[in-house]
Amino acid sequence: MARAETLELINYAHKHGFVTLLATNAFLIDETMAENIAASGVTTVNISLDSLREDRHDSLRGVRGAYQKVMRAIELLDKYSSDVKIGICTVISNENLDELVDIVRWIQENDKIDGMGFQAITQPFSTPEDLHWYTDSRYSSLWPIDLKKVDKIMNGLIKMKESGFNKLGNSLPQLQVFKAYFHNPNDFVKQKKCHIDTQAINITPTGEIRICFYMEPIGNIKYDDINTVWNSSKAEMIREKIAQCKRNCQSMVNCNFDPSEVYIY
Repeated sequence: MARAETLELINYAHKHGFVTLLATNAFLIDETMAENIAASGVTTVNISLDSLREDRHDSLRGVRGAYQKVMRAIELLDKYSSDVKIGICTVISNENLDELVDIVRWIQENDKIDGMGFQAITQPFSTPEDLHWYTDSRYSSLWPIDLKKVDKIMNGLIKMKESGFNKLGNSLPQLQVFKAYFHNPNDFVKQKKCHIDTQAINITPTGEIRICFYMEPIGNIKYDDINTVWNSSKAEMIREKIAQCKRNCQSMVNCNFDPSEVYIY
């Protein structure tokens, strides 16, 4: 919710029949904002929550009071709209590994929350590409190093998914991939090539049109016709680069995981 016109854009998309999702850390959701979000017609609000421990969540987010803002946002969004679905997004790291099962149980029992999804920690955004980023001392507290513990926790989540914890949104293949990824983060998780070249189009805040966030843009929405650039020679060149890419990025492991594809685990 960084831009003032975000809710206006959501409302425009809603009126044209789009399913919309708003991802937020909830820090700006007060009474007025909750009312405005409900009125926008947004389908789902996904709130980041990395720990049920207030001090740990605040530490991971780097802002004191972040945890209380999340809890308040859940109450307010539930108060102002029964139509808006509330989701929780939790990033798996060494810091919260021991809490994952408890988080799933808490969400399953919380009538205000409609679902949740885990994401495995990947290289932080806007940092220089580094295949061995997880060995960097700056991230040593975040990367899980106890692989027996990783397996135990992941197997526990898999059993929960199998036994009917229906608010856990990750598919069984993705939970298996998480386990394999933490063991060998540089082993490409897919049997074949990356599929994002046919499943995503990204528009950055400055208008850049990207097939993949990690590769150069194919145009700019301010000046270019999107159909033209999507079918351009530049786009085909990017798709060829994507076909050769074997990086376990945020899109591949988390956001654009496709359980119908063939993965290795």
